Amino acid sequence: MRLFARLTAQAAALLAPFGKYDALLHEFHHAGKADSPSGTALELAQALQGAWVAEGAARQPELVTGRLDRPRRPEELHLSSTRGGHIPGTHTVIFDSPADSIELTHRARTREGFAAGALLAAEWLLAAPHQGLMSFDDVLDDILASGFAAGSKSKPVPGSAARKR
Repeated sequence: MRLFARLTAQAAALLAPFGKYDALLHEFHHAGKADSPSGTALELAQALQGAWVAEGAARQPELVTGRLDRPRRPEELHLSSTRGGHIPGTHTVIFDSPADSIELTHRARTREGFAAGALLAAEWLLAAPHQGLMSFDDVLDDILASGFAAGSKSKPVPGSAARKR
C-alpha cells in the first residue's frame, strides 16, 4: 500500500498544473471491517492533498467522508466507502476532468501481500545497521535508491538513503 500511496501522490503532482481535474476516492472492504473510512483510505487522501499543496495547487483541502445529501463543494475531497462481501481491500483514486478520467486502483486479493511487505522490511532491517525509529517509507526509499531486493543473491548495501537524511 505504501507504493500505491506514492503513486497517488505522484499522479496528483503530475496533474496539479491542470486545474480541471477533480479528485475523488472510493474504497471497498469486507462486511466485517469495523472502521469506515479505513486508515489506508485516509492515508491516500492525505498523500493526494499533500502533493497538491507541495505543487502549489492547494485545491480540495477539506476531506469529506460521510454521506453527502447535497452537492459537493469545490474545496471538498470526497472519500466514500462500501462494506460488504469478503473483499480484503480495494482502493480507487480518480482524477476526473470534462475531457477524461484517470483511475488508479489497488486490489488486495489476499493479505499475503501485506505479510510479504513486512518480511521485506524485516530483511531490510537485518541487512544493514539502522539507528532510530524507521518507517516503511525508509524501506521504500532505500529499495528505490539502491535496488535492494529481498532474497536476491547480491544485495546492494541498504541503508544509504535512510542514512543520508
